[in-house]
Amino acid sequence: MKLLPLAVCLFTATLMAQPPFPRSEAAQAPTMDALKLALGLSNDQIAQLRQLRIDQLKAAKSILDQIRPLEKSLQDTLKAGGADPSSLGQKLIQIEALKTQLRGGSDRCKSQALAVLTPDQGTKLKGLEDAMKLQPAIGQAIGLGLLEGRPGLRQGIRGRLGAGMARYGAMQRFQAANGAALRRRGPIN
Repeated sequence: MKLLPLAVCLFTATLMAQPPFPRSEAAQAPTMDALKLALGLSNDQIAQLRQLRIDQLKAAKSILDQIRPLEKSLQDTLKAGGADPSSLGQKLIQIEALKTQLRGGSDRCKSQALAVLTPDQGTKLKGLEDAMKLQPAIGQAIGLGLLEGRPGLRQGIRGRLGAGMARYGAMQRFQAANGAALRRRGPIN
């Protein structure tokens, strides 16, 4: 009996000592085949856009790392009570200035990314923006069965909402049919 816990511990330790599952090159960076096709992007343009995005995320992280301690300090000061309103206001001004920097960096990155595109690609991007605005309507049309979803997937109550909703409906029908019998039995002890 004492060997079972020991065996479980040894098995667990062996599993935890294994190196992490190696990620392939393709798993690390998602392909942009659909976007390349839609806009006619070259591999060089994709590389430039990825680098711009990485640079933007690094800059945003450094700003967010400055915002977090200020917000925590502000919350701690408010919880403690009796805080000086001018110091609270100063912290709020600092936080808002950093958030403005964050928004400016995002706008700058977008303008740099748009500069990578040719005029024809910019026109095609506008078409993607217009299509993006239609996504809620498309989802609702799929939900009502007016449109097919992704090719190869069955939509409707089982495909769109999952088997859980179908089971819920079956449970509701069962309770409606057998409700009187269930109520007569009373609570289960």
